[in-house]
Amino acid sequence: MTKSKINILHVINLCEIGGAESLVAALAEKLDKQRFNVSIATLTADGPLKERIREAGLNHHKLNLSNIREFPRKFARLVREQRFDIVQTHGARAECAVTFLAKVLGVPFVISTFHGEHGFDNRIKVWAGKICKPCITSWVAISNSVRNRAISTLNLSPEKVHTIYGGIDFAYIDAYASNDDLRNELGVKTNEKLVVTVANLRPVKGHKTILHAISNLPERLKWQLKFCFIGADQCDGDIVRTAEELDVIDRVVFTGFQKDIVPYLKASDIFLLASKSEGFGLSVLEAMAAGLPIIATRVGGISEIIDDGVTGLLIKPETPQAIVDKLDQLLENPRFSERISEAALHHVRQKFSIEKMVQDYSKFYQELFE
Repeated sequence: MTKSKINILHVINLCEIGGAESLVAALAEKLDKQRFNVSIATLTADGPLKERIREAGLNHHKLNLSNIREFPRKFARLVREQRFDIVQTHGARAECAVTFLAKVLGVPFVISTFHGEHGFDNRIKVWAGKICKPCITSWVAISNSVRNRAISTLNLSPEKVHTIYGGIDFAYIDAYASNDDLRNELGVKTNEKLVVTVANLRPVKGHKTILHAISNLPERLKWQLKFCFIGADQCDGDIVRTAEELDVIDRVVFTGFQKDIVPYLKASDIFLLASKSEGFGLSVLEAMAAGLPIIATRVGGISEIIDDGVTGLLIKPETPQAIVDKLDQLLENPRFSERISEAALHHVRQKFSIEKMVQDYSKFYQELFE
């Protein structure tokens, strides 16, 4: 059976914008409006994601999970009014909140999306995932690493778990030129290289490892480098306090959340990600597409993006000295840095376009009805 137009509701926890939220928003924006009607519901208050959804002309619904008595009635009313064909959840909280309700309300297909691996180390989340399993039609993983971990941890049938990579809008990134004005605003001197990290400030993203690496930099490198952390503070100032304690606060710029990170990528010289766990690494793709040499940890789906020494440099997590060594390598070998940047740009354009992601999701949705 085929369906002329498929009605989809994506349910996600936060109204902030991180990797998962960016993927959902981009997918909703780019899916063919003639074939798909897409709405997004968030479980928390207003935020940047809502603004992006509304600007794109999409439907946004705030379900307000904090009101536990009203939430089921509000979700049921939404489902009955909109008659969704698919409810796709993103993250453990969204899965637990709506999976059973969607099934009881007769939604034909309930999809769960895995955006990372760190949840598999949480006993409560694993238990909840197993409880929800009978009500879920299929699962989507954002990398093969996440898919394999989900199958083994939750004892899922491999044929029901599909890997769909995220994708990049190259036309949008290409529209930006290098940005000297922004470098000046960030306080980057003409003799300094700017090292950028794009990740919300929380322990799993490894910002403290980077700060310890900065503290360990030899003098000949320390004054050649300026660091920029882009992302919402989700740890109550702990990262800033660590920078102060290590006496490296003058080498780091904290920008907070930025609606558009591309100008910052275009103003930078090196991209650095030190995550302890990473489902895929959408920001890595964006940095590769912006032409930056990459240093990233060998975790999760990162190694599916980067071929070490060819399209980027991989390190073990929580190894500050490895960061120092790789930064030194890039600074001392500009031709090598340029070569891996060009290889990365070619690789990401071939394999990780937004068009391919949308095509893969479109095919996945259509096949549910066949």
